Amino acid sequence: MLAGFDELILSCRTEEARSQIGEAIRCYEGASYRAAIVMSYMAVCFDLIDKLKALDAAGDGAAKTLIGELKKYQQQLDSGNSQAIQNLLAFERNLLEKFRDDFEFFGSNEFDELARLREDRNRCAHPTFLKSEQPYIPSAELARMHIQNALVLVLSQEPRQGKAALEEIRRAILSQYFPTVINDAAERFKTLSVSTARDSLVRAAVDDIVFGLTENGHPFFGKVPPYVALDALIEIRRGIAAPRAAVDTAKLLRSTSDDAIQIASLIVLRNKDVSELLDKKVRGVVETWIEKSAYPLQANAVRRALGIPWLKASGLKRLSSLTAEEMSKVNAAVPDEMLDRAAELYCGAKNWDAANDLAGKVGTPFADQFGPKQIEFIFDKAEKGSADLQGSHGFNSFISKLYDENPLGKDELDKLTAKYHLEAYRP
Repeated sequence: MLAGFDELILSCRTEEARSQIGEAIRCYEGASYRAAIVMSYMAVCFDLIDKLKALDAAGDGAAKTLIGELKKYQQQLDSGNSQAIQNLLAFERNLLEKFRDDFEFFGSNEFDELARLREDRNRCAHPTFLKSEQPYIPSAELARMHIQNALVLVLSQEPRQGKAALEEIRRAILSQYFPTVINDAAERFKTLSVSTARDSLVRAAVDDIVFGLTENGHPFFGKVPPYVALDALIEIRRGIAAPRAAVDTAKLLRSTSDDAIQIASLIVLRNKDVSELLDKKVRGVVETWIEKSAYPLQANAVRRALGIPWLKASGLKRLSSLTAEEMSKVNAAVPDEMLDRAAELYCGAKNWDAANDLAGKVGTPFADQFGPKQIEFIFDKAEKGSADLQGSHGFNSFISKLYDENPLGKDELDKLTAKYHLEAYRP
């Protein structure tokens, strides 16, 4: 079989589908492009009918009705009813529309591609469809495109309604066992075949998450796992999910709802792809939110903003006003600018009570991340007395953590404590 189709063929849901499309590919290899297109459409029809049977077996009412119609027409054919052929042709002719309208199996773009396959199949198989006396001669590129669309849009897809597939994704996200780590969440989605799902389903899932986060009463409203799920969707279907998320996020940023703007800003901060693709016309809304928001975890938002080029200036502006209380809620490694702010806040202690409080919020928590610059800044203030740190219990705890966890190591810390006459605080 033609190189390039091998992997797609393996994704076919059934052996029958592989056999049908394999015949189309053999026609393509033999330069019989009309036959390749005809066989591609036949493979699509056979597989859609097989999907109807699977949906019927699963208890789907709409599928049960259609399978009942098909059996009736086939019985009419067996009994010699002259109307049977017209009924069966009409059934086949409307298959794509049924799967689009009744089952939401296709998005509009996908339906258009398959409708073009059906139209070209008619040109190839029915001379009476042609106004010209010359036979229709499709190109190799056209035949290849139709084979690929048949494989990707139909033969590799599970027999699920669009609504059912979307509901399955939603249930997975809402499960108490949904992973909290992006890579693990991506693997969870792969078990639901999201990595090979139709583009329309991926877009629908992105819409459900982004807008669901803002809708009071939606299962995703006020929850954290949907943010992880959105990042995971973008991770495994970047070309489809990232642009869609950027468009949806821009819509939220154009709204007048403060909650929607906050959620949109958090999406931008969490995902590099969304931040890069975001419409430049709405970026100013995120910048203003960074600078002015009273979001409880604003220090984490600032931490992320500092890593986004177009948001860094706003992040630095807000960083200068972050309090020790806000900084204490940071839950990850921080950039150097934030370490400078933590050291500055710690050295604002004017008495031992403040020193102990600040040690617990911005001293000890960041001791394992401070570099020589921040450590010397703190030691200098402590030695000179401009920060009332010496003698406080918190200062002892701070230096102990430096020795226990800071990557500088004991030898370098010994040099610094000696330089600032703080040898008495060595553990």
